[in-house]
Amino acid sequence: MRIAIISDIHSNLEALQAVLSEAKILGYDELICLGDIIGYGPDPEACLDIVFDNAKMIVKGNHEHAIVHPESLNRFNIYARETILWTIENISEKYFRFLSYLKYDYSKDNVLYVHGSPTDFDQWNYISNYHDASKYFSLMNEALCFVGHSHIEGIYKEDDYKPFSAENKTIINIGSVGQPRDRKPEASFGIFDTEKWTYMNYRVKYDINKTREKIIDNKLPLFLSDRLFKGI
Repeated sequence: MRIAIISDIHSNLEALQAVLSEAKILGYDELICLGDIIGYGPDPEACLDIVFDNAKMIVKGNHEHAIVHPESLNRFNIYARETILWTIENISEKYFRFLSYLKYDYSKDNVLYVHGSPTDFDQWNYISNYHDASKYFSLMNEALCFVGHSHIEGIYKEDDYKPFSAENKTIINIGSVGQPRDRKPEASFGIFDTEKWTYMNYRVKYDINKTREKIIDNKLPLFLSDRLFKGI
């Protein structure tokens, strides 16, 4: 089975559409989302519609958590807080219910899917490099864990000298669809083949200018559009 994995869409409709179009060409059997469908960007409801209609499984990100529990916003930066409050005003009541039902994690066939890290799911810890990942290998029950949250793609194996396999515990950060922060502006996603036990990350160009115009039209912070061009 080929599983397409997306994360950190952040209400960026153009990036989401580009990713799903490319994933369809590449071919996949199931779509899994690692959270943060909303926040930062100008199209929360459109992105929610698409992900809820197409994903086999969605796990909760910290931005979904903040929608349901706005008291947690004190942990967010000023841009995140402002856009979460804006998002609350711009999504329908049904999505408050849907988001409240999301779980922190999903485990199947020796693979864990979470937003932030393989343990302490509700602490929203970041995995951005090998040092971050190395803290978790001994704590993992599954052989493989997919994460997002940091918006920085990377593959981190317990034994870096051995190949990627079910015998070598691995954490894979699939990066961000809607707001990459690895100085590459292209949208990031991955495809995992459960039978061959292979993973490929893909980057896709999208119409950043169109997203930028929507951010400006909705009077969201201009920085949120400028950063998309730089991948920061």
